[in-house]
Amino acid sequence: GVKLDIAGGVMPGDSEVYNTVTKSLCTSGFRYWGNIGETDKIQLLKSCRALLYCAGQTQIHEHKTVEALMCGTPIICYDWGCAEEIGGGYIRVCKTESEFLDSIQSTLAFETRMKAQSDWAISKYSPDAVIPAYIELYEKIANGERW
Repeated sequence: GVKLDIAGGVMPGDSEVYNTVTKSLCTSGFRYWGNIGETDKIQLLKSCRALLYCAGQTQIHEHKTVEALMCGTPIICYDWGCAEEIGGGYIRVCKTESEFLDSIQSTLAFETRMKAQSDWAISKYSPDAVIPAYIELYEKIANGERW
């Protein structure tokens, strides 16, 4: 009974299964946005109840997850890559399909943490946090302290 919006485009090289599923969802009452611009993406992330991150890659650390964290959007994903490390406890990592479905049902529990999540993510991933960390790392590399 929850509205489901799907964003992301069908790209050259995507499997035919992905293309078929995406097209069938468009006719099943789901809203398919396709590729969306930056402004629409941020508005969608700020207004949605959760980001269900089901990408086929084995790595979760993409700009989409960081943007969702910064928007205060709860994230539910499968146990892939470094989700727990980058999420600071704010990403719900699921090991099974039933755990994933249970997490979708309990997204209301996330709402009280959204401001704290956003503040945490901004303190960790904003340019004000990232740039000084990179400069420090580059200086250590330049001085031979780190490789």
